[in-house]
Amino acid sequence: MSADSVRNAHEWRLQILRDLFVPSPLPELRPAAYGNFEPEPGIVAERITYSTAYGLRVPAILYRPKKQASKSLGIVVVNGHGGDKYSWYSFYSGILYARAGAVVLTYDAMGEGERNVRRASETRAHDKLQSPPELAQRLSGLMITDAMQAVSYLRGRPEVDSKRIGALGYSMGSFVLSLTCAVDDRIHACVLAGGGNLDGPGGYWDGSKPMCQGIPYESLSFLGDRAAVIYTLHAFRGPTLVYNGLDDEIVRHDPRGPEAFFRDLQQRTAALSGRRESTFQTGFEPGAGHRPWFVTKPVALWLEQQLDFPNWTPASIERMPVTHISEWAKTNGVEIDKSYATEKREGGALALGAGVPPLTRGQLSVFDQAQWEREKDRLIYEAWLRTARAQLTGRGVLPAYEIRRAPSPIVIDGKLDDTAWKAAPLAAPFHFNWWKSGEKEATDVRMLWDDQNLYVGFYCHDRHISAAVTERHGPVSKDDCVEIFLSPNPQKPANYYTFEINAIGTMLNRNKADWWNGPATWEPEGVSHRTSLQSSSPKLESASDQDWVVELAIPFRNFARDSAHTPPTPGEIWRLNLYRTGGITNPQQSSWSPLPPQVHSFHTPTAFGFVEFVDR
Repeated sequence: MSADSVRNAHEWRLQILRDLFVPSPLPELRPAAYGNFEPEPGIVAERITYSTAYGLRVPAILYRPKKQASKSLGIVVVNGHGGDKYSWYSFYSGILYARAGAVVLTYDAMGEGERNVRRASETRAHDKLQSPPELAQRLSGLMITDAMQAVSYLRGRPEVDSKRIGALGYSMGSFVLSLTCAVDDRIHACVLAGGGNLDGPGGYWDGSKPMCQGIPYESLSFLGDRAAVIYTLHAFRGPTLVYNGLDDEIVRHDPRGPEAFFRDLQQRTAALSGRRESTFQTGFEPGAGHRPWFVTKPVALWLEQQLDFPNWTPASIERMPVTHISEWAKTNGVEIDKSYATEKREGGALALGAGVPPLTRGQLSVFDQAQWEREKDRLIYEAWLRTARAQLTGRGVLPAYEIRRAPSPIVIDGKLDDTAWKAAPLAAPFHFNWWKSGEKEATDVRMLWDDQNLYVGFYCHDRHISAAVTERHGPVSKDDCVEIFLSPNPQKPANYYTFEINAIGTMLNRNKADWWNGPATWEPEGVSHRTSLQSSSPKLESASDQDWVVELAIPFRNFARDSAHTPPTPGEIWRLNLYRTGGITNPQQSSWSPLPPQVHSFHTPTAFGFVEFVDR
């Protein structure tokens, strides 16, 4: 490895850690024990907690052999979205690999299990979009810190060989570990299951769950080729295996297919790292979907090769039986999230080993109810959110906005005087991305929705108002103009629609969806719009100019090809940006969601902010 490569890798790691607010140094671990039990003869499960960022604690279960002759490997399991230490694959892998002689740590993700305000699982509590976006970056950094502290805990155990620590992540956990294993070189082997297909601008991961994945990944755009940089850091750290089902919808977003996508990513990583032999490895299962592959025989064989299980050999692993998870769950009364219990997904997994016992919620809880009540302010998501808000620095990248349901009818008349608008929060401030001189005139925008329409109201402070374009689909951006660029599918922000309206009400519409093969302009159905200066004649600047208003209602049926639901359901997230252009005098350009300094185009869907439709 060249000196330049070492410097680059070091700087990349520091940049990622800084961007996601991972504390340096890591917090003092301060582990605490809360008793243990034996899930089966020869295996001990310890109930423990350890410290993480923001003064919080992480509840966890440690699985280990009851008797151990020498130091062994350690494994950290990072759960998928909605998962926690109660998830079937979490305790199954804990018992499975403890049988192999490993020491295995599983823990609750933020907002789940004993880190949930109701001590509930599968809540996805951290999905609710929070503003500003810095909170999403901080949430991702917390998840990385949780995993790094788990590594620290294992390294402090006397029975663990600190040079033989592996980390296994599934789904959201694969995203967490894609970053953790890039920045923490104490991890020797890393497995990313049901994911790992880190892609480029506007791709799946930019548009995925905003709080725990989308916004944090997008915030790393400064790396350039983010995926290649991240996997280059993996190559410098140690071996990584990315394992997926070929029918997993998460890895099928690239039209080339998963295998071609990963080959290209391996080539880019090799070119960047200069270490072709050390790029990540891949494995694929034909006909299979989204599963925690680290409980299966192929991944166990790879782990044996990298970490050396004391009680297993490659030959013994090959001879071991497998368990059909859906049958095992039914026989033992083990709950699996209904959306994942299908044969295509987790239910069809053939997990290594046989006779893994079901564990109860009582067994896997670190605290009894009274203890939890005393400790919860150091555990739950709401406690993190309060503390994180108090530490905001303003470094967030993309804004977020709640679109509230209109409490009463709205008349589109260009006045914004309907009572309903009082319920809408302000989408502000606007950013003057390319400002050089002149007055920064403010733009106030509010949005509401009902079962038929998205309502948008612009109030533009302006002492020099002009508009010359009167023909439909004319170049209105040369006038005083407002614009809405809207993407109904957050996983495909490049599929967007434009509504561009000048001060006298002339509108231009464009359809940028990948399925659209019509003309450059587009005729949306049923859009109602009006400005305070509505006219069929040009508007010249006047000494009395002070402000102008645009009010419009956009029917949701226009977005049926791209939106998940028509109309959206409460909690649904879309992407959009709001723009304003100037006229002749003081021709400023501004946007609600800021644009990267090097980009001089409103047509930048990766910079679209996030909006959430809420039922209040």
